[in-house]
Amino acid sequence: AAFTQPAAPNWPPLSGDKIRFTVHSDTHVGASPNNNYRDKIPEAFSAIYAMAPDVDAHFFVGDSTDTGHPDQYVELAQLLNASARKPVGIVMGNHEYYNWSGSKQNAQDAFKTFLASELNVPGSFQMPGGANEGQVDADFAVGGYHVLAVAPEPGGYDNSWYGAKRDWILERCAAAAAEDPAKPIFLLTHHPFPNTVWYSGSNSWDGQFDENANTAQSGAFYQELCEKYPQIIHFSGHTHIPMADPRSIYQDDGFTLIQTATFANNFWMENDGHDETGSAGGHPNAGWDANQCELVEIDPATNSVSVSPRLPQRQHHRRPVGHRAVEGNDRLSLHARRHGRAQQAAPRAGRRRSSGDRGVRHGERCLVQRKGRSGGARRKRARRRHRHFVSRGSRLGRSA
Repeated sequence: AAFTQPAAPNWPPLSGDKIRFTVHSDTHVGASPNNNYRDKIPEAFSAIYAMAPDVDAHFFVGDSTDTGHPDQYVELAQLLNASARKPVGIVMGNHEYYNWSGSKQNAQDAFKTFLASELNVPGSFQMPGGANEGQVDADFAVGGYHVLAVAPEPGGYDNSWYGAKRDWILERCAAAAAEDPAKPIFLLTHHPFPNTVWYSGSNSWDGQFDENANTAQSGAFYQELCEKYPQIIHFSGHTHIPMADPRSIYQDDGFTLIQTATFANNFWMENDGHDETGSAGGHPNAGWDANQCELVEIDPATNSVSVSPRLPQRQHHRRPVGHRAVEGNDRLSLHARRHGRAQQAAPRAGRRRSSGDRGVRHGERCLVQRKGRSGGARRKRARRRHRHFVSRGSRLGRSA
């Protein structure tokens, strides 16, 4: 299948004193040429810089290569070196272990060689001389905010074990919260937490966060994070679920979890998945154009965060409807634009906050959904130190 060159939309550059970074996942460099990643990656970066020329960084949440073969790392570096103009941070996924028969040491050595010898995007965090030189797990700093990136290890189902990283995650979250409890903490893992975002309800798609891999996951570590750090905003990949699916964002348990779809590979929508074109089941007809990432914007004056998908495909160019921010310095306020097209009703999606809603008192938490969800708007209360309001638009957009 050929890549559909997107038409050039009339998108004015974003303005304002914001901290901005993008989150990408599942690029799969070295996979089938049908994915057209050699065309899609430069096109996407060009569109990102047209909209957000002052973006501060780009983060890749695993499966950047298809098997972790050295030749794939070389090609990944060539694409990033030619297309990315701002610092890059990268974390491994399960596919980075494939070429190494599950050998943790060999796979991570190949990843470190890529960081040390191949990647050459100016200012990148893990390059020689960078703040996170050679790190597999990293506490990136962007504009005074912490972005914690954690790689899986062999174990669990298909290299999905994070059990050995739990202490590191807790330590870094504690340090970030002690530094400023009013700031969000960004957490990146390739796999989703169990029973959260869509497709995270089975071992084949979940991260394994218990002490022992290959066991039924208790969810205890996830619940601990929810109780201690509701200011976490978690990004995962792995599933390739389109961002148009309302189940790709989840807030029912304490903090916000968002799926990042795929940057330059193909969507996956088996078992009741769908995209904006109405395609369903497995790889959709328009999936070869899949090329999505998130734009994260932080207002340092209020610590409010806006998360918007970047959808460069031609069929996804839609103008968003404005979405009102919730003001207040005593808590996090996450907001973005409304989605531009109604979606099918789907389970496990929260509510979208409308511009006509009255303010929510401190301590309440507003769950999200996309436009078109059946059942009407509703609020759920939770005793949390912070509150989150999250929705996502159909492209990068101007903050409301």
